[in-house]
Amino acid sequence: MLLFQVFSSNIYQMSSWTRAMLIPLAILNHFQPTRHLPAEVSLHESTRRSEQAGPAPALAQAARVLAEFFLCCDRLLKRLRPFKSSRSASAPAQVRGMLVEHIGEGSDGLGAIFPAMLNSILALKALGYSNSPRARERRKRDFEGLFMDDPADFRIQPCPLTVWDTAITTIALADSGVPPANESLQRAGNGCCRKRSASAATGW
Repeated sequence: MLLFQVFSSNIYQMSSWTRAMLIPLAILNHFQPTRHLPAEVSLHESTRRSEQAGPAPALAQAARVLAEFFLCCDRLLKRLRPFKSSRSASAPAQVRGMLVEHIGEGSDGLGAIFPAMLNSILALKALGYSNSPRARERRKRDFEGLFMDDPADFRIQPCPLTVWDTAITTIALADSGVPPANESLQRAGNGCCRKRSASAATGW
């Protein structure tokens, strides 16, 4: 997070939705917040090997070697964590400013996609913003905007469908032969342009 002021390959070369996910993840990686599960709750099934037929033996062996390589790198980095340089102390303040600045009014949600919104909520809690009524209510309102009002089931959409579905439907209609001058396509295009302008104004 501190390199972008010096190097040409920086965080602002990434797509806006990537930045919206990476910044809160950097905060979570720094603070390493942990919640211990009660004894009766287990997540072992998430690491259980699949009983389905796997890839060919050669591919399976290559996959195992690659997986072991990354696991070794992960173990090494965890051992080096206590020796982080002193400059890391300035990183949380800088990243905190970037995160808080871009979730103000007009940002259309904390990244407007489920992973970024959820990770931003966790990151703000790790930064000590969990007790701020205004921040708490804003986060709650944005996140609950993804909930689907379906009495038969509880579902969460991945992002506001007014943007996602409008763009996909517009492409489908245009590909099916609907002329660009069609009133519905014009309204959809104008709506997407307004959303794009609002997103650009927030700096994400």
